[in-house]
Amino acid sequence: MAYVLRVAITTLLLIGGNYLVEGTDVTLNSWSCNHNLNIYATDFKINCASGSSGGCTMGDGVSYEGKLVYSGVVSKYAYLNLSIKKFGVGTKFYYKGEKVNLCSRVTSNDGGCYADGLYNFYSSTSLPSLGDKDWLLTGSNFNVQLDIYKDEDMSNLIGTCRANVDAEVTKG
Repeated sequence: MAYVLRVAITTLLLIGGNYLVEGTDVTLNSWSCNHNLNIYATDFKINCASGSSGGCTMGDGVSYEGKLVYSGVVSKYAYLNLSIKKFGVGTKFYYKGEKVNLCSRVTSNDGGCYADGLYNFYSSTSLPSLGDKDWLLTGSNFNVQLDIYKDEDMSNLIGTCRANVDAEVTKG
């Protein structure tokens, strides 16, 4: 799940134009997960390598951490769809039916992975930068949705989370 969130935010940043700016910040405004399903996050945050209290600047290092709850999960493998909408329209699927290992990048004090319990996750990466083309993201709002399925044919939903992300030029 941490890997998927990292890919989702990184994917959001891969559009371009041409204008000189010093930085574009990406800010996670909100996120939520359906707590009635088998997998959900109870905590999630993004830390900027620069120590910024606002958004993380494109090109900077970021880490993702949080807590996941697994309940009634019957396999360490699941299948996911990751979709992103810009300004709430035009859904684009970045992953559709992607097989993932639910035990990757997680630790637990409640037993072996995928046992019922609370899991800590952590991952890190660098946000990409398009240099002088970052400015095209300013004012953009993205809605990210992650759906996790038990079965390869996407017939049994076991987790769903949504996030809202903004991008703003910080210096120009």
